[in-house]
Amino acid sequence: SHLTVDKSSKKYLYGDQAVWKEVLQARGAVSAGVLGIEDLEKVESLLSRISAEAQLWGFKNIEEISHEIKVDLPTGSLVGEVAYFETEEFIGIAELRGLEQPRLRGALTLLAIAAMGIEKKHVVVFAYDFKTDAVVVNKIYFETELTQADAIRRIVGLTEAIEIARSVPAVSCALTEKRIREVHVGAAVHSEEEIEATFHSFVTADSFARSIERKILGEEPLFENVFPIDGPIRKFWTTQADAFFGPIYKSNSKDKLTGIKVSGYYFK
Repeated sequence: SHLTVDKSSKKYLYGDQAVWKEVLQARGAVSAGVLGIEDLEKVESLLSRISAEAQLWGFKNIEEISHEIKVDLPTGSLVGEVAYFETEEFIGIAELRGLEQPRLRGALTLLAIAAMGIEKKHVVVFAYDFKTDAVVVNKIYFETELTQADAIRRIVGLTEAIEIARSVPAVSCALTEKRIREVHVGAAVHSEEEIEATFHSFVTADSFARSIERKILGEEPLFENVFPIDGPIRKFWTTQADAFFGPIYKSNSKDKLTGIKVSGYYFK
């Protein structure tokens, strides 16, 4: 059976257990019958494990509190909300939906609050790895410490990338866009011939026939037509990379305060 949970239901873990379970069942987040009971017990157990880890980092609990975001930008404004729990030095988020999504949400949350002038060193992400059935702790931060001005610059860059994507099909073509972004920010060295070879490997693979790129680009797309040096699709990916590139795996390390082994990821 498949486990799902959202942050609005997590808060019930610290209140009425019966209410918390009723919320998950009513939303169809767990299976019916015996399987549903097993799902609820699994979710409850995982959240308890994450809570225990979070307390070692100084968090009182893993109840994510919503915070309004409103930032004036040169091109308009950023309005919305983010949710997290916090200590004086850093913030935390907890999710049971794999690893990549929580890492990305953590970085974007850190970026949003920095744009508001709220200084936090990093975000600690508590997540669940389905493959190993383990609670994973990641420390997410930016390569250079975020200032409010830099955070706003990055957000403006992301909005510019979104505007480009409104008018062009911002296809990735497997690792092609990743190679382009890596070269652009200096994270790796790839020649233009190597990037073209990556593209060619993708469009000649059997999986291409089932890809979204096949529907958009046709049967035999050419690299020079899809990713020309001054083309809009390449411009989208490089604009995005200028604003927000990562996560980049740093190393396994032990946190000085708690001794918990964590995986570090940073964003350029």
